[in-house]
Amino acid sequence: MNIGDGDGFAYLKNLRIERKKAQNRHFYRVALEIELKLRTKPVDHAAGEDKQLVLTTLDISGGGLSFLCPDPLEPEEEVQGSIYLKTSIYQKHIPFTGKIISCVKHSDQKYRIALRFVEIKDSFRSDIIRFCLYKQTEMRNKFKNYPI
Repeated sequence: MNIGDGDGFAYLKNLRIERKKAQNRHFYRVALEIELKLRTKPVDHAAGEDKQLVLTTLDISGGGLSFLCPDPLEPEEEVQGSIYLKTSIYQKHIPFTGKIISCVKHSDQKYRIALRFVEIKDSFRSDIIRFCLYKQTEMRNKFKNYPI
């Protein structure tokens, strides 16, 4: 904004500000390692059996999760999966359908894959959000007395 002085009055002149990138995230992401089970289609999409993977998440939110996988998955591919949320208070099995958003080579043998939930019950999404908040509080309390 520019401030101009005309006739003894100050006025503000708006300048056009361009945004570089829109934020697509609607939920806060928490770094948590949770067991993840995925069913994916074979790479050649033949009539073969679905591939069952048991992995560990890197982070999770109400909108999706990310994980490391030994094999690449195609962006836009839909997968069936489930996660298992466990605290000292409750245990919950959360089934979902997700879409692969990105697949980036992470190390020599693994790929970092981001997945967005496309079909999940609202009550299950609420359970995930509640779980994330619970884990954040648990971490904050655990490290509360440590000097920074």
